[in-house]
Amino acid sequence: MHNIKFGFASLALALIAAMPAQAQTATQAVGNVYFGVSAGVVIPDSLDVTASNISGHYDFKTGPAATLFGGYHFNDYLAGEVQLGYTSLGLDDLSLGGSGTTAKVDGSLDSFFVFSNGIVTPMGRGRFSPYFGAGVGVAGSRLKINSLSVGNNTVDIGSSGSETDLAANALAGFDFALTNNLSLGARYQFLWIKTSGSANADGVDGTTGDLTGHLLTATLAYHF
Repeated sequence: MHNIKFGFASLALALIAAMPAQAQTATQAVGNVYFGVSAGVVIPDSLDVTASNISGHYDFKTGPAATLFGGYHFNDYLAGEVQLGYTSLGLDDLSLGGSGTTAKVDGSLDSFFVFSNGIVTPMGRGRFSPYFGAGVGVAGSRLKINSLSVGNNTVDIGSSGSETDLAANALAGFDFALTNNLSLGARYQFLWIKTSGSANADGVDGTTGDLTGHLLTATLAYHF
């Protein structure tokens, strides 16, 4: 009888001891390989410009953004990731400080980018996993300007151009495990695209600065 009681007690103790581990397993995204999607908005900074030594800036409208990403966890604290993304911005104002002139611009700036990122999860992988990282890549941008309006006067521009530039990003976010394979999260990214350069049109020299912005997205990932 003593052995039976001891056996049942031991079994109960073993079950209690196993419960925290089971709870953690059931709420932790497992698997080294993951793929995901994200959607949100991009909030652009002003783009500095000069024309005939007059400084100014372009202002953009907040626009939509979406990304696809996939990565591999080398361990619980470090992962490598490849990210493909798209952003679309509407042009808003062109302000020239020296002349005090502000014009409304009708146009758009669409960008596709690819980054190779390193991701650090300082608390390890669990149900709630904050992380940060950074990476480099390239961005292909297409600028389209339809018209320029000053007061009641509108001038049709009808110009477009595209280029591919060096790009980089810094990011921070978190994942929350819904199941062993599925996680939901949020991510912030600071984007930098090397758009700086100079040009000459109709005898007028001009320069532009680098394009920067802030990407805010909700993420959904599947872990294999």
